[in-house]
Amino acid sequence: MYNSFDNNRYYSDSHTESKSKYTIVVVALISALIGAVVMAVIAPQFIYGKIIPWPNHLSNSGGYQLPSEPPTSVSQIKVDIEGLGNQFSQVAKSVGPAVVGITNKGYVKDWFGNTSLTEKSSGTGFIVDPKKGYVVTNEHVISGAKEVVVTLSSGTKVQAEVVGSDEYSDLAVLKINLNDLSKDEQDLPYVTFGDSSTLQVGNFVLAIGNPLGAEFARTTTHGIVSAVDRVLTVDGKQYSLLQIDAAINEGNSGGPLLDLNGKVVGINTIKIKSSGVEGLGFAIPSKQAQPIIEQLISYGKVIRPLLGIHGAGFSPGSNQFLQGKVESGVYVSEVMKGKPAEKAGIKAGDIIVAINDKQITGFTDLQSELFKHKKGDQIEVEVYRMSENKNIKLRVVLDSNE
Repeated sequence: MYNSFDNNRYYSDSHTESKSKYTIVVVALISALIGAVVMAVIAPQFIYGKIIPWPNHLSNSGGYQLPSEPPTSVSQIKVDIEGLGNQFSQVAKSVGPAVVGITNKGYVKDWFGNTSLTEKSSGTGFIVDPKKGYVVTNEHVISGAKEVVVTLSSGTKVQAEVVGSDEYSDLAVLKINLNDLSKDEQDLPYVTFGDSSTLQVGNFVLAIGNPLGAEFARTTTHGIVSAVDRVLTVDGKQYSLLQIDAAINEGNSGGPLLDLNGKVVGINTIKIKSSGVEGLGFAIPSKQAQPIIEQLISYGKVIRPLLGIHGAGFSPGSNQFLQGKVESGVYVSEVMKGKPAEKAGIKAGDIIVAINDKQITGFTDLQSELFKHKKGDQIEVEVYRMSENKNIKLRVVLDSNE
């Protein structure tokens, strides 16, 4: 059967079919190439901008146009990044040596019942008076200590005396004896206080401290002021604090919060630790801290004039019901029984707007005004009473916390 095939025809048909397939493939490739060139180069010149608009230049002729000019306040913003970095470096270099480590030592028993003095916790402090050796830190850093040790920037360790501490403000003052230092070290570096009341949300600040202990001594971090006059309640005590996003950790407590002039505008004290929470640090405002520190140095304790309220800072937008009737103040959430505020007629729900005609913008202002007075002083407190929709002036005779 094999010989019955016409071999010449067989081979002739096969060759023709192969050549035909090859021709089709070549034509298809050339057509595809031409089509691609037309769509990519030629077609856009005739279609876009004539039949349909260019994708990147859609026009809304005759319709609404978004403003293109920024507000004057924004257009005037100029940031010198290099200059800002140099400023950070200058502050860290000038202030860093005045920042010290604080070690809280206590007695601990081992498995055999032997007692030894050992480190319980550590924190940060800073020198505020080089001639007398005064160091400021947080009260919780030295609380319960049997011995407090200050570590200078040189690495020298020296025992410190607790001059005074105040748990309600979480502030403490220590004193180191200059005679315990070598003559070269007796010329101590120090820092000075700035005015925290001038801070605004968005201002740059630097935090210097010893996060996690001496291994990371004088770590410098930077951030911004996230909020001012943020009232927190911790262990039943109210604190009016600066909120910052500069990184602070355990061991930073008691360290300085600095403005770009190297002035202390706050004392780092609290960080909220919770899953999913970042950048929530808090510092005691310098305006609030400085008079307390001076009292601790003078008397070893803080003698506070007492009004007898619990409250929180009040700002525009806190209560839409007021509709601009009160711009700022302190909202009274509770009046303490038998205390001066209750005796004078201040009620829960009132908003304290002024003391002796001085406008009160928040809790820090309230404390500052009260601290100008002493037990027995009579002050005029102006409140806005929502229930009566009017301002009332009341005479209050201050008590004290003694």
